[in-house]
Amino acid sequence: MLLRGSIVEAGVGDLRSSQILGIAKTGSERKREEMGIVAKAGDWAFKAFTAGLGVTTIYLTGTFSLNVYRGIAWHKAQPN
Repeated sequence: MLLRGSIVEAGVGDLRSSQILGIAKTGSERKREEMGIVAKAGDWAFKAFTAGLGVTTIYLTGTFSLNVYRGIAWHKAQPN
């Protein structure tokens, strides 16, 4: 016996678990559906900004490490 809204009945499986199981949507799911274009643009802007901070952090970590390596090599090459 299949329950109404079961995974088998849903087919592809692209539904959220709350939709498949017939559970009420959470507040965040309802809020996401009600977001306007401006709110979505703000969400994407924040994600892009956060990704930029991550890339910048990785770049600065790499360049700092390289400069430390070069500094140590330079000091070792100096005459006593």
